[in-house]
Amino acid sequence: MSDTVLSYGGYYSTGGSVVRDILRETEPRIDFATEFRILKEKGGLFDLYHTICEHYAPENLSLALNEFEWLMNNFAKPGGFLRKTGFNYQRLSGGTFLPATKKFIADLVDFTYPMSWHYQRFQANYFKDVSWQVQDRFLTRDRRKKMGRFNAPIVTATKVQVEEKFALYLEEIIRGIRAEMGLDAGLPLGLHNSVPPFSNNLIDLSKKFLPNLKLIITDRDPRDIYLNYRKDSYSRYIQNYGSSDERVRSFCRFYRSLRVEKSEVVRRPDTLFFNFEDICLSPDQHIPRLLEFIDIDPDRHINKGKVFNPSASIKNIGMWKDLDRESERDVCIIADELGEYLYEY
Repeated sequence: MSDTVLSYGGYYSTGGSVVRDILRETEPRIDFATEFRILKEKGGLFDLYHTICEHYAPENLSLALNEFEWLMNNFAKPGGFLRKTGFNYQRLSGGTFLPATKKFIADLVDFTYPMSWHYQRFQANYFKDVSWQVQDRFLTRDRRKKMGRFNAPIVTATKVQVEEKFALYLEEIIRGIRAEMGLDAGLPLGLHNSVPPFSNNLIDLSKKFLPNLKLIITDRDPRDIYLNYRKDSYSRYIQNYGSSDERVRSFCRFYRSLRVEKSEVVRRPDTLFFNFEDICLSPDQHIPRLLEFIDIDPDRHINKGKVFNPSASIKNIGMWKDLDRESERDVCIIADELGEYLYEY
């Protein structure tokens, strides 16, 4: 894969959407229409890789492949009101997503063998499990059939071979996405929240699957993030019991836990780091940095200001300066606990 893939996002409510908005202002647009989550999602490519290459247990491999296939089928579905939730990857990839997934799984699996075990019964609903019990007790005489109700897979590929198969799978999907979007050769493809910025090891692993990956990471003053969680995210990621002090300190622990490797990640040559405040307060300085990093001709940024509106985003900066007394106390605790992360005006 020769063309650059961009993963852009942040550390939850840190303003990474401003990068998405800027990418939507280029001609042609280079951003995928929704989040691209098949690597990092529970049961996705990262989990499958670790099961194949590190856990080894055949039973876990069977479960991991089943979960991966189930997850990809759900990502492929179109969403919509009164429909099952889906991300519409099948249509957005020009119809390549499901065939590529089916081929990827078939290429991974060497052979299947008969298997039945308790985890599959745990996952079944009550009526299904009871029906199996009745069959096993009264209807099935051959014990081998009782113990081999399902076909379980075996993968014997080496770690290098697995990485090559993962890379080819993603290459096929991305080729379909680029064709559906009409992206010219040489232009990057922007994938929102595709690779988490928390871990150097995960970024390195991602680059084995996406060799021309670049990351764009946005961070933000923790005081405003805390207030945004309370206001717009219904206190998501904040402890919902105990005293006010305990709740705000739980936020501080969460905030810091996501940034344990931040200083190492932002020094990577394949990573561009922004403060949300900088890109909103000084767009004429930082938008050119972004375009240069992703190798986009500034002449392609022909819709500047039509999606990303700095004057509107500025309203979300410095929310901590005008608060009631209880919130002021919370902000003081954050400033004390997370002083090194505060934005300096």
